[in-house]
Amino acid sequence: HSGPTRLTIELIERLIGDYAINGKRVYVPGYSSGGEGTFDIVSRRPDLFAAAVPVCGIADVTKAGVMKEVPFWIFHGEDDDINAVTYSRSIVAALKAEGADPVYTEYRGMGHDCWHMAYDEPDLLPWLFSQEK
Repeated sequence: HSGPTRLTIELIERLIGDYAINGKRVYVPGYSSGGEGTFDIVSRRPDLFAAAVPVCGIADVTKAGVMKEVPFWIFHGEDDDINAVTYSRSIVAALKAEGADPVYTEYRGMGHDCWHMAYDEPDLLPWLFSQEK
């Protein structure tokens, strides 16, 4: 694992051990490079996360098989000029090819700055909190 990712995983594990955190309900969201980090950390420790919510992220599609058991709700703006929407379309297709059923929301006419729309989705938190390992 890369240094920051390894340290983040160690921190999560320690927090679960030291505090009253339900280890079956650990969720990972991220926007932009944080969306990329969301895919990356799930690919390294899919057993740790109950669900993931990357927004405008980039994923290594060759790791879809490793990530297929983690529920994803993936968001992207159709007109994103920072991280092209094809990145999300590709990982959604790769996850589906592995038998996963990711939720995917693409905002028509929106660019990279669509995180507020994603986090305002009325079904997002109910969906997220319904996920459990």
